Amino acid sequence: MGRVLTLQINSEFVEFDDEHLKFLMIRDITEVKVVEAKMQYLAYHDPLTGLLNRLVLHSKFQELITIENPFSIVMIDLDKFKEINDTYGHQIGDQVLQYIASLLKQAGEETDSIYRIGGDEFLILIIEPEGSVEKVRNYIEESLKHSVTSIVDTPLSLSLSIGVSRYPEDGTNEDILIKRADEDMYLTKRTKKGSLLER
Repeated sequence: MGRVLTLQINSEFVEFDDEHLKFLMIRDITEVKVVEAKMQYLAYHDPLTGLLNRLVLHSKFQELITIENPFSIVMIDLDKFKEINDTYGHQIGDQVLQYIASLLKQAGEETDSIYRIGGDEFLILIIEPEGSVEKVRNYIEESLKHSVTSIVDTPLSLSLSIGVSRYPEDGTNEDILIKRADEDMYLTKRTKKGSLLER
């Protein structure tokens, strides 16, 4: 099978023995471009889950607020993630985060962007009408309710706490909106009882 190469071509005209000659200098820069693409990807994505990161989120917030485009944010936190790490180890914890990321990606149609903003915290940015927030929330809760992962031998039940805030009703800048959604999320978390792990 053929291989695609990226070539850099420079040309220069010179005069030699009253003749005008053109020199072409061709250099294979394929590997350089591959490295550049990887660096650019890592600058804007979370390396563990492949989701967009805080840098992209900040830029998107500024864009939407500047044009006064209404939007909602859905903050998502994995319940008792420390318990998972302590019980099964960080490698399993990472697999759980990847599982949650894949679940959130399936929310697809109703979301514009999905971000990992912290260890076990995710954010969905929704630019559709307000009603789509509930669709996303319901989709996530129902999908997780019926899912028992096979990441570890012992059945592992997962649950998420979700908080929502809306621009401009709940705030007009990024910090306030995230704070409001975070407060809503932790209010939900405090009302939950029981253990995350089924033994």
